[in-house]
Amino acid sequence: MTKTVFLLAIPILLINCSVQDQKLTEAENIQIKTEVRASFDSLVESTKVQDWESYFNHFDENNFSGLNADGTVWESFENFKASVIPGFKMIESSDSLVFPIVKISLIDKNTAVLINEYEQKITLNGGQEIRVAGGGAQVWSRISGKWKLVSISASSKQD
Repeated sequence: MTKTVFLLAIPILLINCSVQDQKLTEAENIQIKTEVRASFDSLVESTKVQDWESYFNHFDENNFSGLNADGTVWESFENFKASVIPGFKMIESSDSLVFPIVKISLIDKNTAVLINEYEQKITLNGGQEIRVAGGGAQVWSRISGKWKLVSISASSKQD
């Protein structure tokens, strides 16, 4: 009976230790959110200056999936890339891009969810100016020390 209790207690102790190890200190929480925000800001800057190579480098090509604003699913990074490149090619300039709301929630030390609302003004190659607005949910994962996007969900709204 004592052996049975001891054998059952070890897994419970290990589970409790691993759960306690996953709790982040306030300093860790702030540090991780700062890192994720910096990665998001870098992604935004890539969009503003139309550096598409840099933009795509923010994604985890092997583990990516997402949901487009039109309700279609991006099942892979290549599927996502193929659907957005034609739109990128239509843009002459990104005249403004603002995010009135950006919130980051941490799942653990290597996983974060970032939600945002955005407003953007762009000029198309033909000179037409358009405004777009919407929101998004992004899942960021720390991979080899770098924060990469593993999933995004986009939405659009009337500006």
